Amino acid sequence: MATAVFDSSGNSAAIAADWSDVNNWSGGGGTGGVPAAADDVTVVGGSVDVDTNETAFSAIAIASLRIHNEFTGKLGDVSNRITFANMTRVDFDSGGQETFLDSGVSTIIDLVVSGGVGNVNMLNVDGIITTAEILGGSGTVTFAASMALTTLRIINAPAVTVAVSTGVTGLATVQQDSGTLSVAVAVSSVVTLNGGVTTWTGTGTVAQFDVNPTSTLIYNASGTITALNMFGGNIDFKDNTATALTITAAEIHEGATLDVRNPLAGLWTWTNDITAKGGVILPPLGGTVALSGP
Repeated sequence: MATAVFDSSGNSAAIAADWSDVNNWSGGGGTGGVPAAADDVTVVGGSVDVDTNETAFSAIAIASLRIHNEFTGKLGDVSNRITFANMTRVDFDSGGQETFLDSGVSTIIDLVVSGGVGNVNMLNVDGIITTAEILGGSGTVTFAASMALTTLRIINAPAVTVAVSTGVTGLATVQQDSGTLSVAVAVSSVVTLNGGVTTWTGTGTVAQFDVNPTSTLIYNASGTITALNMFGGNIDFKDNTATALTITAAEIHEGATLDVRNPLAGLWTWTNDITAKGGVILPPLGGTVALSGP
């Protein structure tokens, strides 16, 4: 296993823009130092946008991809993504404005975002990902509509924005303690909110929300929430335009605020009374809320 290094610094613009040009590569197991099977690939330098032959290595199953902040150009675009046949791990800390990646036909087991610049396309990723950990960055990480994602964690990343697009499949677990998150799909297990701002849209079922202090959940979706556990923070339904929404079970504790001041709330189904163990409930104007004791 070798380490293939992409560094276009000092090359002409035409060469630097070409992802496949051997003059930009060194150390790899392929001819001229380009990536070969099982190589680790590292992007370390250059400022020219890479917009030629982005899929040149799409048949190569590499081991990992690391994009360092010394690289300040763009990598690919939404129609022509940087693609490999396999990359088990991706570490992202690019200094470039935009990066578009595709896992190809295989699965990225771990995507780790530790940094990135403040751009709406800081990282736009497609394909199949088991676990995505967002640990830094000041721009937007977008999970494209055609991809599969199992676990998403946003940890200690207050400046980042994360968007899970309509059409993403397989999402089972979400954990957030900071940053801004928007989700438009179903979640089959638990969404744990420990901080940050979360906006939910779409029509899918969420199996369980655990909303904790310092979190804000803005719920503008339809569909079903099977369990809504409010241990703190703000849970906001007041701008939801859905006429069909079901909350199967809900529990509110001291420190939490549930805002359902919405004229459409009377059309929604609360399958069971809200279990109130404290907290504040803001009901629809002129409406009533059914509560059960602890």
